[in-house]
Amino acid sequence: MTIDKQRFAVPVTSDITALKDAIEDALRRGGGFVDVPAGPNHTLSVLVSPGLTLFIEEEDLPADEHARRESDQAPHEGGSGSYWPTDQIDFDLDV
Repeated sequence: MTIDKQRFAVPVTSDITALKDAIEDALRRGGGFVDVPAGPNHTLSVLVSPGLTLFIEEEDLPADEHARRESDQAPHEGGSGSYWPTDQIDFDLDV
């Protein structure tokens, strides 16, 4: 997940659909905090508001690469951490 040029790794066990729904709900209300899982025992509270640039990128990875990234997880290191094993998706929530 990228929020205003800052990358965050979201654990593969996260419910991506629920996260997207929470982001959309906050935007419909004009803004609000959304809890984003960022690793074991680590949650980010992100203030989501209209005009915020937010991307969610999903990437298919071979099992060995997925396991390596899980073991190297660093939530604020951009480019490392765990990824969802689905098709790659980018979207912008600017409204």
